[in-house]
Amino acid sequence: MAAAYQKLDSFNSLDEEQQAEPLYEDKFCKLFPTKLEIACYYFPTTKSKTILIKDIKIVYYKKENIKEDFLVAKGWGKTCSNIWWACNMSRGLNCNTDGAEHYNIVIGNGEKTYKV
Repeated sequence: MAAAYQKLDSFNSLDEEQQAEPLYEDKFCKLFPTKLEIACYYFPTTKSKTILIKDIKIVYYKKENIKEDFLVAKGWGKTCSNIWWACNMSRGLNCNTDGAEHYNIVIGNGEKTYKV
């Protein structure tokens, strides 16, 4: 069962141990109380990108659909849609092949280029 949500009055109310523990983690990202780390972000170094939670303005998400996502989503890099896509060379190819639903998630932080 998921833990109950708790309201934080400020990020300063978290001690270092709480800030160090990821709330969520998979091969693409780690979500901490104060930051989001996107794995394999920069090309060609594959270094991670860190975005502070307080800097996130909007989050978009959409179920992958290879027909709709053609020329919009990309395995790695920037598309004509002004989105920088972190490395996932199987993006768009996962559509229902493993029985799981896959989503593309775009993070807006006020910069002109969105992050994925």
